[in-house]
Amino acid sequence: MSITETRDYQHYVMPQVDYQRIEAALSQGGGLLRIRAPQKFGKTSFLHYVFQRFQQAGDRRIVLDLRKVDVTLFATPEKFLRALCLFVTRSLGATSTLDDYWDEDLGAKLNCSFYFEEYLLEIIEGDRLILVIENLDCLFGYGNTAREVLPLFRSWYEEARRTPAWSKLNLVVTYATEIYITLNVQQSPFNVGLPITLRGFNAAEITELAHRYGLSWTTKTAQYISEMLGGHPHLISLTLEHFSRQINRTLESDHQNWQETIQNYFEAVLHRESIYRAHFSRLWQIFSRYPELFGALCQLVNAVEPVQLPAIIAYKLEYLGLVERDGSRVTLCGELYRNYFQAQITELEQLTTNRSVANLQASLDRERLQKLEKENFELRSLAERDALTQLYNRRSFDAIFEARWHMAQTNDQALVLLVCDIDFFKQCNDTYGHTTGDYVLVQVAQVLLQIKSDFFDCVARYGGEEFVLLRLVQDPAEAIALGEKIRLKVAALDLTVVNNELLSPPLKLTMSVGGALWRPKVGEERQMLFQKADEMLYQAKQAGRNRVCWHIEEMAAIASSFD
Repeated sequence: MSITETRDYQHYVMPQVDYQRIEAALSQGGGLLRIRAPQKFGKTSFLHYVFQRFQQAGDRRIVLDLRKVDVTLFATPEKFLRALCLFVTRSLGATSTLDDYWDEDLGAKLNCSFYFEEYLLEIIEGDRLILVIENLDCLFGYGNTAREVLPLFRSWYEEARRTPAWSKLNLVVTYATEIYITLNVQQSPFNVGLPITLRGFNAAEITELAHRYGLSWTTKTAQYISEMLGGHPHLISLTLEHFSRQINRTLESDHQNWQETIQNYFEAVLHRESIYRAHFSRLWQIFSRYPELFGALCQLVNAVEPVQLPAIIAYKLEYLGLVERDGSRVTLCGELYRNYFQAQITELEQLTTNRSVANLQASLDRERLQKLEKENFELRSLAERDALTQLYNRRSFDAIFEARWHMAQTNDQALVLLVCDIDFFKQCNDTYGHTTGDYVLVQVAQVLLQIKSDFFDCVARYGGEEFVLLRLVQDPAEAIALGEKIRLKVAALDLTVVNNELLSPPLKLTMSVGGALWRPKVGEERQMLFQKADEMLYQAKQAGRNRVCWHIEEMAAIASSFD
């Protein structure tokens, strides 16, 4: 990126993209420009700069921000396309003749296309119409509407290569994350036109931008800022504005003091009000509406390696600018997020385990205390649950497993553990997509919850397509029967239609199960039981999958002790 010298863009970093290709995409007939970046990464500023630089005399530019559209208009393709036609008509200052073109027998897509071609593109005469649709990903959550509207945009792009009228329409779309619904590759608008991806700021760009704010920062200081904020343009702008206003200018000549001052500031951010307060407040509002996102975030803050999340969760976190995504594997963007949310989670854990709650009760009125306890319980639950299936996550299972293991040792009881794995799950994802894969995981989780209510007292998603079930044993024979019951119930799942789509070829699901019973002796580690069950799962896979294998030797001794 480089810093523009235009006065209106004194504090704007120009992305290092191919501006010649952008100019060609905007000037050629029927061009399509796709701009992708997370929220608050400067898509709107970039558009303003591009149009100031490249828009030609006579161009008619109309901007539709889908965040401002009533969500009821996303309900059906007809509602959305009629609204689009009326919005463009009004923006052009024209009189609507939409009812003259709308024929229910033709369908919404043809009606909309006829209206654009025969009316809207005609009334602008020799000019070009640049239709900008911002935040196109608002449409992604409305599958039926998106599957009709997005291919329509692709058809307009293709039609411009054949029909002069359509060459007068240029499309520009912005969005924050890749599309997460299934589209035919020949109908998707996301593999044609010119794609532009806006990245975060690197150290060199931060250094130069800091100079524009009157701050003499070294590359080392800028690198620290980049790592802390993950290159996030909005947060970096807030930071630069803050230090340009608040920091004593005598520090400018002392680079070490700059470094120490900034590090101290970021440490203080975790414990008091800060310039990022509004940003974090917005995130907490989103988490309150979508608690599964906070549950996923809890998995990320302590992770050293990238974490595999349900595809839809990964896309939403990327949309918010919280993560960098590689497929469904994600990492947090910047140490500020990690430090902040680690502190929040730790505080929640302390609140729920600290015995001084009794002292708080004396100083807080009952209504406030009850509200606090309710919020702590809800947030603790989010940290304990898998974001997609709402089963216990691995962290919670390990804690329960540890407790049950010590209970079994103390009371001379046996434990049963089942390790279950969906067969050929990778092929399912590759064939049908991650959205269908997520649906499959949820359906299997529901089966396991039904089994849990009959016998097991803990069921968890251990990772990927692997699930675990655990219980102190009263009846070994019943445990053996339930392993087979799980296999049969999963095989009986009807997955002909997923998310209102008929799967082709039909999806047939099977599950392999490894089981083990163990009476733990004092000094033995719980991993012994897990290792035995995992070995049985491997044996079930090697034997052809879709079967249950048990650790037999210990079972004979344990079973006889119940007689």
